[in-house]
Amino acid sequence: MAAANRQNTPKAYLDIRRSLQAREILVALEEHGPSNDALFYQWLGEIGLGPSHRDLADLLDRLEADGLVVTEQVGQFRVIRPLRAGIEIAKAHAQSDWIARVDPE
Repeated sequence: MAAANRQNTPKAYLDIRRSLQAREILVALEEHGPSNDALFYQWLGEIGLGPSHRDLADLLDRLEADGLVVTEQVGQFRVIRPLRAGIEIAKAHAQSDWIARVDPE
């Protein structure tokens, strides 16, 4: 694509950010097992990918709708568990069209 056709829009930036957030969540779940939304909210902020609470909820909804994770409300926390398809992406054995690629080890 020619540089003249690229658009420097907030949506493009937000899409890239969301794809990186999703990748990091899947990799963390694969490496460390189930976690919760509060931990991901804090951790993503620490690594420079901090979402709003609403954006994180939307991201988790999308990961769940795509069959990559399953979530469950436990008290005030939303617990996230990886599914096989999410683990395959985290291990770079599979790819998604909207999630940043994981570098194979």
